[in-house]
Amino acid sequence: MPLIRLAAAGVIAISMAAAAFAHTVMTHSNIRDGDVLAEAPPSFEFGFADPVSLVGLALVDAEADDAIDIGFERVRGMQEAFSVPLPALGEGNYVIRWRAVAQDGHVMRGEISFQLSADAEPHSQDGNGHSGHAEHHAEHHGHDHGHDHAGHEDLVGLIRSTPSDGATVESGIDRIELHFDHPMAVRSIQLFTLALERIPVQFEAQEDPVTSIEAAMEPLDPGEYELNWRADGGDHEMSGSIRFTVE
Repeated sequence: MPLIRLAAAGVIAISMAAAAFAHTVMTHSNIRDGDVLAEAPPSFEFGFADPVSLVGLALVDAEADDAIDIGFERVRGMQEAFSVPLPALGEGNYVIRWRAVAQDGHVMRGEISFQLSADAEPHSQDGNGHSGHAEHHAEHHGHDHGHDHAGHEDLVGLIRSTPSDGATVESGIDRIELHFDHPMAVRSIQLFTLALERIPVQFEAQEDPVTSIEAAMEPLDPGEYELNWRADGGDHEMSGSIRFTVE
C-alpha cells in the first residue's frame, strides 16, 4: 500500500510539473505574418489560448528600420485578447514585434511581417472591422496548441524537433528540423535569444503541406534560445515554441 501511495504521489507530481511548464500560444490575429494588405486595419487585434501579460509591442518600418510611435503602454494584469490602435500607414513593409509573459512566467515573443500595397486584394470586413482570416482564427480561440480546431482533437501537430524542447546541445548547431503528425504548410519559423535578439533563419513559407521541414542559420553561440513556429493545416492552424540551450 505505501508503494502504491508513493507511485500515485509521483504521478501527481509529474502531472503538476507538466502543467506548470505548459506554455500558452497566440491563437489568432487580424494581421498574419506574410500578409499583403491593401490597407492596415485601424487596430492590431490578437489573442492567446490563456491569459498573458502583454509587456511590449512595437511597430517598425522595415525598410527604414525605424520604430513608429503607436503610443503603446504596458497592459496591467493578464488577459486573453488585446486590441492596439494603429496609426495611418502608407504603402511599404512593416513588422509588429510583441512580447508577453505567461502565467507560469515564461516569456514569449514574436514578429509579424506584413506589406501594404495598393495592388493587394482587400480582405472582406465585418461590421467590427475584422478581416475574414481573423474570424477564422477566432474559431480556434481558447484551444491549447496542438488542438486548434473542433474535430481535430486527435491531431498533435509537432511530434519531434531537432533540437527538442528543453534540450542542451553543443555550440555550432546550424539547422533546425520540425516533424509533424499530419501534413501542414509551414508559414513561419522565428528564432530569438532570450535577450530578444532575432536570429536570421533561412526559411521560405511553404504553400504545399509537408510533414517535416528544415531551416538553416549561422552556427549558434552558447546561450538560451526560443524558436516559434506557425503552420496551416488547411481548415485549422497550429503554432508552438521550442526552447533550448547551446553550450
